[in-house]
Amino acid sequence: MRLLRFLIIIAIIVVVSILFFRVYRSPIVVPGEYPTIQAAVNAAVAGDRIIVRNGVYKESIVINGDKNSIKLIARGDSVVLDGSSLLLSPVGITLEDNASSVKIKGFRIINYDTGVLMDGAKSCLLTKNRIYDNTRGILMNGTSTNNSISNNIISKNGNDGINIAESSDNVINKNYLIKNNGNGILIDSTNSANRITLNYLLKNGMDGIQLNGDDAQIIRNESLKNDLVGIRISGSNNLIRNNVSVDNEVLDIENTGANQYLDNEYETSNLP
Repeated sequence: MRLLRFLIIIAIIVVVSILFFRVYRSPIVVPGEYPTIQAAVNAAVAGDRIIVRNGVYKESIVINGDKNSIKLIARGDSVVLDGSSLLLSPVGITLEDNASSVKIKGFRIINYDTGVLMDGAKSCLLTKNRIYDNTRGILMNGTSTNNSISNNIISKNGNDGINIAESSDNVINKNYLIKNNGNGILIDSTNSANRITLNYLLKNGMDGIQLNGDDAQIIRNESLKNDLVGIRISGSNNLIRNNVSVDNEVLDIENTGANQYLDNEYETSNLP
């Protein structure tokens, strides 16, 4: 009887060990195992982690639906994607073709036409990146849904900091959008139910936040000293609550449409 119990325990340990080693894969390291980030992405399978060490990487990264749930993590303070030497300075990181549950964390992304492009991305996370000195910071389109852009610094881009078009149910949270030549955040063209919360928008060349869409929530943002309007809303059934929008050049709040404003701090507006 004791022998049988012992054999059962050993069998369980063996099965658990086999399952563990099948499920767990050690991280892929760049440049240790692969010389470029794209080479590591190409070698990865769904769920892999790619750790990128300090260095300047002059390349464009494309992640598509075959690489779902991979995590691309910058490990160090100086992991830089630099498009300055690339032909036409294309996109720094592209998430496309239904790429889902991909995490991008910790990169400096500079000198591209677009720092990050999310084209049909689903449930992806961009966090703790510094995206600056590009033509545009982040562009989301292609009916991207349920993505999160959080805790990034997006500054000094030649056009908008974040531009979202034809995409819904996304969260933009706790980002710093400073001195972009266009809008800090532009939600444009057939969007619905996006949530913009706790962002800090300062000295952008156009509006701090411009929303053209419906059913969005604009909550607890600070929009200060932008060259046009602090918060500009066009659409219906949007909730604008607990925001601070002051010291903007044209208006602090501009509204077009049937929207709800609650407990906002502002000095100038076209609200009744």
